[in-house]
Formats: sequence, structure tokens, C-alpha cells
Amino acid sequence: MKIILAVFVVLMCVLASSAFAAPIKADPLECELCQMLVGMAEKTANQSKAQIEQELLQVCTKLGPFEQICDTFVLMQLPDIIDQIIAKEKPSLVCAQIHMCSNSTMVPKVAAKDTGICNVCQLVVSQVENWVESNETLQNLETQLEQVCTVVPAQYSAICKYVVDSYLPQFIHNVEQSFPPKKCCQIVGLCSDSASKQQQKPKVVAPVPPIPVNNSTLCPLCKATVNFLKPQVENLDVAQVKQQLQFACSFFQVEGCQQIVDKAADILEALKDDDAQTICTKIVDVCPANATAVPQKVSAQLTPYQRFLKAKDEKYCPTCVKIVQYLENLAVSDLTIHELENLADEGCEKLGSFSGLCKKFVPLAIEELKKLLLEKLTPEVVCSTVKMCTKQEIAKLAVQQAQLDLCSSCELVISVADNWLTSNQTEAQVTKVLDLVCDYVPSGLQSQCLALVNQYEQQLVQLFIAEVFNPQTVCRAVGVCQNKNQIKFN
Repeated sequence: MKIILAVFVVLMCVLASSAFAAPIKADPLECELCQMLVGMAEKTANQSKAQIEQELLQVCTKLGPFEQICDTFVLMQLPDIIDQIIAKEKPSLVCAQIHMCSNSTMVPKVAAKDTGICNVCQLVVSQVENWVESNETLQNLETQLEQVCTVVPAQYSAICKYVVDSYLPQFIHNVEQSFPPKKCCQIVGLCSDSASKQQQKPKVVAPVPPIPVNNSTLCPLCKATVNFLKPQVENLDVAQVKQQLQFACSFFQVEGCQQIVDKAADILEALKDDDAQTICTKIVDVCPANATAVPQKVSAQLTPYQRFLKAKDEKYCPTCVKIVQYLENLAVSDLTIHELENLADEGCEKLGSFSGLCKKFVPLAIEELKKLLLEKLTPEVVCSTVKMCTKQEIAKLAVQQAQLDLCSSCELVISVADNWLTSNQTEAQVTKVLDLVCDYVPSGLQSQCLALVNQYEQQLVQLFIAEVFNPQTVCRAVGVCQNKNQIKFN
């Protein structure tokens, strides 16, 4: 319930036209989807047409029930508007040209309004802002956002999940740079850069299916609504305040909520000077009077990266080492943070099941990573410095790497031996092959080859007589290679 209350004030602005908006003739959701895709494409307009198409098709695979509409747009409509995208024309105008948006959306006298997708994005970023100010873990934020995506109207649920899955690390980074939600969403192309900067009147959304709430919700409901109205106080009148309060009561169906609505004029008068706790305690009288007297325990403010580290497990260290190994020869002094992030993202994609963790880690530590990479420190030192690895984990990785090197050597030796091995050979014939095989491997591996043959000769002879020749199978059978997934780049 706390999550629903936390997002309530943002939901007031989400996904519906104002009571004063002009009717839209085109399908609103298809129009918004088109504008989203055009906006995203314009962020990559320096790429080739084929690359833009492939990136958008990748986006389509993550849009659930809208995948088919998205695919049709990319494959059928994109070629007709690619030149406008490269020229970075306004998305609403581009989409009107292919009749996915009505021309009525382009009337110049009407102030531009955020699309539902833009509002969903801002809703997600607002939760990131709350998280940055708290001391909760990254896992808690992800759980909260999952709940947020179930609260938004059903037609936007899949898009909400896509926004979270695709942009969460970037949003965290941007919020830390004090970017407002609208700016964060403009950066990734989910909000139009050309949207009007004028203050808009408070919006009223069509009620989503009601959520049962008991009387104890009156206090947080009052404070949430007051906090939402406070930044707009200069442009509000009593009727608009009352309208927002009525919507809140309708949305949550709270018994006794009318007493908040009845205080609309008093709330408006107090908005400039009093905070939400004071208004809801002294004016509306729905919060306990002693709420402000309770001493609050002040905990140390943790950064998003510190909270990321609080959830540290055995995957953190090898993930860090591998991505730093990937980047160490690519990082140069004139590389921007954004360019380094893009390179890291390519490297993370090659880490298989560790890709998601890698994509969370890099944006949170990107500035420190760049600094350490330019100092030409080893991956182990870099990852120890950013606290992704302990000394014990570094030592364990060194042992694993030695085992991996020995495994690779074993497989090479067996593949060389396999050139002389045939079916139905005797033990003496197999032994003779093993005695000679080390003469035919690279000189740098000959000492390892001799050690392997001397230690495992009897097992190797038995396997070869049994006609087991596959290098991976043989090396696992004698215990040199472990049958575990290794983190490596494809």
C-alpha cells in the first residue's frame, strides 16, 4: 500500500488527457507508440538506416502486446519517414504524416501535452528520485517499480516494464546529476524535447480500477495530494484544488475522504507557507497532532552505488574483472563518459547471464572506472578499488584462471593427440602417441603438456582405448576442466 500511495501523486498526471483537451481522432496509444519510437530513433540518428531499424526491432521484442504494432511500424512505416527522423523533425509531426497521429495533435494554439508514455517514464524516474534520497537497496527499488508497473492502466503496463528494464541504470545516473524526470525521459527519447515548458493546469485522469483503502489512509493520502499541489500553487484556484482532491477520493474510495475535499479553500490558502504535515494536521485534521514530535532517526545517507554494493554476492567480482578487462585497452584520455558507457554496454552484452548485473554496475561507477582505467591499473586493482572485489575474491579468481588456463592447455593437447588416434588401438600404441604429443604443441605449452601427460597418462590411455576422443569430454573426465559455466566474452 505504501508503494501505491507513493506513486499516487504522479499517477494524477499519467496517461490521460486533461478535462480541457481537444478530442483525438487517431488511436491515442498507437500515436504515442509512434512518437516514442520516432523519439528513440532520433537519438540514434547518426547511425545507418539499417542500424536504426535493427535497434527499433529490438525494442519491439520487449513491448509485449504491442510487439506486432511496433514491428509493423518499423518494417512498413519507417522507410517512409527515415529522412525526417535523421533531420530530427518533431515526432508528432512525423507520425501525423503516416496517419498514426491525428493532425489535431498539431494545432499550434494548443499547448503541447506529455504523452502517456512520457508520463509513465516520468513516473518511473520519480520513484528513482525517492530511492536516491533513501537508504534502500537496489533490489528494493526494482521491487517497487514492479509494483508501479502494475498500478498504471493496463494498456501501459508492458511499456512501463520496458522503460524499467531498459533505462533504470541510466535514470539512476541522471538523477544523481540532479536531472528532473522530464529531462531524464527526453534524453532517452521517451518525452519530446519540444514539449511546452509552460506550466500546465493540473490534469485529471480517468479512474483506474479502484484500490480498497481503509480509514488509516486519510493522513498519507492528504499529505501526498498536498505535496503534489504545492509546486503548482501559483497557478491554482479553489476549484482546481477541489477537483484534484475529489479525484484522489474517487481513486482510492476512502471512507470519510470528503472532509479533505471540504477544506479545499483552506488548503489552497496554506499551500504557500505550510508543509503537508502541518496542513493535514492543523487544517484538515486527518493526521495525528504528535506526528511531528516523534524524533526521527537520522541514518547516514548512502549513495546509489553504496546501496548497490550492499547487495554484493559472488557474481560481483568476476563481473567487474571481466568488464574492466574488456575496457582496459579501449579507454583513452579523450573518450567521454557517454562513449565509455556505450563501450561498456557492448562488453556487458557479451557476458551472458552476468550481463544484467554488469549493466547495473557500470553506470553507477562509470566516472571512477574511467579514472582508474586511464591510470593503467590492472583489472584486479581497479575492482578492488571500487569495492567490487575483496583480496580473498581476487585470490580465488587467480586460482580459477589458472585452472581455466590448464583446462585450455589440456583441450589443446588432446586435440593434437586426436590427429594420431584411431579406433581399435592398443594400449602401447596410445602410450606412444602420448609420449610424442608434447613435441607438437606450441613451445610455451610444452611444460604444461608434459605435466598433464605424466599426471593423467593412465586415465587418458583408458579413455582413448574406449574411443573417447572429444577434448572437452576427456579433460572433464580426468578432472582438469570443471563442468561449470565460465564468464567469458563471446
